[in-house]
Amino acid sequence: MTLDCYCDYDAPEVYSSRIVRGRKDYSCWECGKPISKGEQHEYAFGVVDGYTFQPRTCMSCVGIRQFVKINIPCFCWAHGNLLEDAKNIVRAAYEEAPDEVRGVAFGLGRLLVSARRERASE
Repeated sequence: MTLDCYCDYDAPEVYSSRIVRGRKDYSCWECGKPISKGEQHEYAFGVVDGYTFQPRTCMSCVGIRQFVKINIPCFCWAHGNLLEDAKNIVRAAYEEAPDEVRGVAFGLGRLLVSARRERASE
């Protein structure tokens, strides 16, 4: 059995990402949290329609993305819209199968609250 996945976003022609330590201060593309010099975060490089992008993502947002991808295999997301995409896919899955997805929805809620608290303490 194969999953029929549909994404609203165009896939990048070129894409790579890795976990790095910052050489200077950055901001997370997803939640806006400051990423301090020396802090681990994800660095990505991509090309879409001839335009390059180089987002930086804090480890809290990386964790949210990994959590949702593990629990919902057809998770389509875009840099800069991860949190909204995660909420939308979990909400849609919950509407389809509330009993099976209840734990995923609860887990995502906990991760979002934890990330919000981290930003507030910065």
